This record gives sequence, structure tokens and C-alpha cells, in this order.
Amino acid sequence: MGTGNIIVGAAKEPAARPHARMHWPTLLALGTLFALVGVVDLFLAAYPADFNDVGQRFAALTGLAMGLPVFSIGMVAILAAGIGQGNRVLLAVASAANLLVGIALLGAALWLWGTFGAVAATLEEMARRPANLGLARGLVFYFGFAGVHLVAGLSGVAMLRRAATT
Repeated sequence: MGTGNIIVGAAKEPAARPHARMHWPTLLALGTLFALVGVVDLFLAAYPADFNDVGQRFAALTGLAMGLPVFSIGMVAILAAGIGQGNRVLLAVASAANLLVGIALLGAALWLWGTFGAVAATLEEMARRPANLGLARGLVFYFGFAGVHLVAGLSGVAMLRRAATT
């Protein structure tokens, strides 16, 4: 029977970690950049769409849906920075903004759904399949990111309420 080797020596000290508070301003800056890039992307997706033309309206709405991830990451990062910093003003503004964006995305999803009927009526059979795919992707993105923003906004409101009672 063998015996295990035991190494006796000084215990290693844990590596020094930078203070956690130092990271929240960085997250806020990155979130702001992501949100700004996302807003520019969303505007470019809608420009120069003629919203009176149902085909262009449908294309713009589906294009807008595809640009939501960058904007949403930024908005949620700003909210997380507000929570991490304990900054009630930032938390309140970010929570309200996330709730408003979530409600707007639900409205956009309904607008896309309503637009699709008019677009589908003008399409030939072969063109309906890509249009159906565009509708499905658009609705998944709008409803999915509406959920992200609503949950983030409601979480921020809950944090504000909890902070007000303590």
C-alpha cells in the first residue's frame, strides 16, 4: 500500500481582486455605447422607409426587429449598472425606459402582425414563405425583447421599492 504525498508549505494568498465598485461605471459606459449604437441601427433600419407603403412598412418593421439585440443589451446593462452602483436616479430612469421600450415593442409586434395581412394579400404563393419567415422572426424578436425589457423594468421597480422601505 502506498501513502499519499503531502506537501507542507505556506498557503497561497488569494490573488488581489480589484474593488467591485470599479466595474459599475465601466458597465454603465459600455451599456450606454451599446444603447446608442442600437438606436442608430434602429433608425437606419427604418430609413428611408415609406410607412404608407405596406411592403416597405413590413420590411422596416422586420428590419427593426433584427436590430433589437444590441439596443437591448445596452439598456439592460445600464439598468444593471444602476443596481450595482445603488444609484436610485439611474435605476429609476433605466427602469422607466425599459418599461416604455417593452410596451412599445408589444405595440410594434401588433403593428407588424396587422401589416402582414395586407402584405400577404399582394404576394404570390412563392413569395409568401419568405414573408411568413420574416413575420415569425419579427414576432419572436419583438415579443422576446419586449419580455426582456418588461422583466428588467419591473425588476428595477422592485429594487426601488425595496430600497425605499429600508
